[in-house]
Amino acid sequence: MNDLALEVKNLSFTYPDGTQALSGINFSVRDGERVGFIGGNGAGKSTLLLHLNGTLRSNGSVKIFGLEINDKNIHCIRKRVGLIFQNPDDQLFMPTVFDDVSFGPVNMNLEKDEIIRRSREALSVAGMEHNIKRSSHHLSFGEKKRVSFATVLSMKPDIILLDEPTANLDPGGRRELIDFLKTIKTTKIIASHDLEMIYRLCGRTMLLNKGRIIADGETQEMLIDKELLESNALEAPLALYLSG
Repeated sequence: MNDLALEVKNLSFTYPDGTQALSGINFSVRDGERVGFIGGNGAGKSTLLLHLNGTLRSNGSVKIFGLEINDKNIHCIRKRVGLIFQNPDDQLFMPTVFDDVSFGPVNMNLEKDEIIRRSREALSVAGMEHNIKRSSHHLSFGEKKRVSFATVLSMKPDIILLDEPTANLDPGGRRELIDFLKTIKTTKIIASHDLEMIYRLCGRTMLLNKGRIIADGETQEMLIDKELLESNALEAPLALYLSG
């Protein structure tokens, strides 16, 4: 079995307005790794995530467990790579919570009993099973976040991509989400400005600046490099110093 969950080579991307969002990106992620991507606004974090499940495609190579992202493989790729958007309203669009969470399994052409089992299991893991009949749009922001996680977990992906998962959460909701993410053992790639969350969840971190990876290493070492962080519009998390 290929222990490389993800391999990216020579990936570059330019938006139609001429903005170059990624330039010469190269990295790999082992199966089971928890990797953070940090960087200031416009660094290319979200654009990179959208390439890792084929939502965006450009020149260069992206492989998932050795399988190239291309038209032939895209359906298989999206079964294996789940993307959780920053705004849960971009993820939730069905009449009820159950409909949202079962949407992926339904489109995987699973048997009805398996669809129900997976959906209930994902909602249970996310702590949202009691909301199964509610409309997603009547939930709180934190509850919507949990349901959006369940929509991905129900597909049992091998890799989960998370774009600013703690954005706009209150402190309690943020703590709950971080604790929840600790329980998910799947390979995770997290793009965020929330460096304390990255510190708590990711063993490895890469720093992006203007679409390039300028640092890649052990998370704690990177987050105590005050000069590196400040030169990239970031600030070390207080928790790192308190824990020391």
